[in-house]
Amino acid sequence: MYPCQPATGYSSYVSSAVKVSDYVVNQYEHHRKTEGPVSAWQKAREDFITNNPGSAKDVEQSWKSASGNALEKIVLKEISKQIEQIQKQQQQSEACTGLKVYPWNQLPAEIRRGILSEQVWKPGTVEHVSVESKVDIVVVKQSTEERIERVVAVYSSKVSVAERYQQDLFWVERFRERRIRFCFATIDESFVEYATNPPKQLQNQEDSAKKNIMLASALYDRIYLFTDQPILNETRVLRTVAEIGQDLLRWCDEL
Repeated sequence: MYPCQPATGYSSYVSSAVKVSDYVVNQYEHHRKTEGPVSAWQKAREDFITNNPGSAKDVEQSWKSASGNALEKIVLKEISKQIEQIQKQQQQSEACTGLKVYPWNQLPAEIRRGILSEQVWKPGTVEHVSVESKVDIVVVKQSTEERIERVVAVYSSKVSVAERYQQDLFWVERFRERRIRFCFATIDESFVEYATNPPKQLQNQEDSAKKNIMLASALYDRIYLFTDQPILNETRVLRTVAEIGQDLLRWCDEL
């Protein structure tokens, strides 16, 4: 069990062998009890910086590494919780039975190296290698014997959209051909700002941010944002994290 209040010193977490990313998750969940998701994330970052000794450069580098892993764990917990909720609510529906969420490194090898990978040939040769997509989180539908029957959706989760979606350009068509929903979960402030503000208030947003949003909206089936505010723009793709379960239920009905 992690303490339910900010730590008195970051070093105490290291000495007790608690992973750095778990410290961030713990602080986020603590602040989330009284704050919105974006504010809770910012305060978790402040806690990390305050309790992490070292130079500003070293602390920032540590935060980049820890925050990415922490966000993935937070998204994984959120998806697991929402799957449990929809299964309780839909007990008479076979469509949503057998849903299970996996982090990439716990996914069975035949799925990682099969439907979620691609053979790539070296230019002009008959030699090829198998390249795994290495998405962060995967939701599958399993039979009563726990055999995986279908991959329903895959999720990339990154603090900043720019850290990932260029890589995902390669995978988008492969997943669509295989009828796998391709989603992104992020706390990227520029995306939250765009999604939750009236168009007139977005006139001063940087063009580069707008281009990133348009490209990502064309790429993913869904982009889930950490915000409690209603989504006002690009509602076909942009959703709150709280809506992940609703989409999974809809997609299961389409299988």
